Amino acid sequence: MKPSRMKEHLMKIHPDKADKERSFFQALKEKHGRRVISSLFARATSQNDSGLIASYNISLLIAKCGQSFTIGEKLVILVIKEVISTVMERDPTQVLKSIPLSNDTVARRINEMGADTEEQLCAILRDSPFSLQLDETTTSDNNADGLYGAPSMVGRFRGFTALLKEEVPHVLTVHCVLHRHNLVAKCISPVLHESLNIAVKAINKIKAHALNDRLFRQLCQENEETFERLLLHTEVRWLSKGNCLASFCELFGSIVEYLEKVDAALGERVSSSRCDIMYLTDFFEKMNEATLKLQGKDVTLVQCKAVIHSLTSRLDL
Repeated sequence: MKPSRMKEHLMKIHPDKADKERSFFQALKEKHGRRVISSLFARATSQNDSGLIASYNISLLIAKCGQSFTIGEKLVILVIKEVISTVMERDPTQVLKSIPLSNDTVARRINEMGADTEEQLCAILRDSPFSLQLDETTTSDNNADGLYGAPSMVGRFRGFTALLKEEVPHVLTVHCVLHRHNLVAKCISPVLHESLNIAVKAINKIKAHALNDRLFRQLCQENEETFERLLLHTEVRWLSKGNCLASFCELFGSIVEYLEKVDAALGERVSSSRCDIMYLTDFFEKMNEATLKLQGKDVTLVQCKAVIHSLTSRLDL
């Protein structure tokens, strides 16, 4: 190229460099000479990696917000484009090309992150000791956690703990403190047990038939009782005995009066067992207080033992 043409190009296209010295252009030549294909690809790869990270982060935000996957290309892309073009005053084309946010892409990103999280959790659980709590259920069609009762849980041969120890021999099992508590509550004297059965029969006599229940509620209204409904006793819930007997004692006079009309023999048995029923009410009230302290979030075995020890100490007094 002719020197005159080169000088004309310099003056018209690069006027800011027209007065530069020769050393400036030599340094510029060396700088461009050091640029190789690998460095150009490295820069492009770095941009693509940043766009890939942004795509994963945006997909995570979409999953946390519970929005549909299409919001990425319908809203997020438009927001990014507006911010870059308006605030940064740059061309957003290259940036948007490096951040794929289509519906399928967002779904794939979320599935990959979910699988990675599950894999990390499994790795942590394999290397760390942890506790597993198994609860009973009252749902008849629930097969996942439908175990209930001591034999199916702690049986020596076919119970859950026996099968678990075959796979994990060093596992430590602790039976439900509440279940032990309930089993102990059943081991009362024959006289008290008979009195408890009499109270349960009286309640069932009234609650089992709609007519009896309605007539009993009318009697409670006439006697100006605080409430007029009895609670049924059930073996499923630990607090049933205490709550059942508490309501029974509150309405004791009305119960005896009503039973004398519909079943005199049962009414007489209830009257003769008054002292035992009152004693059982106080006893199960204390048991219920301890039982409630044994339940709740983050309750440890040490705390449960402390509650049981406190209860036994008071009973000894």
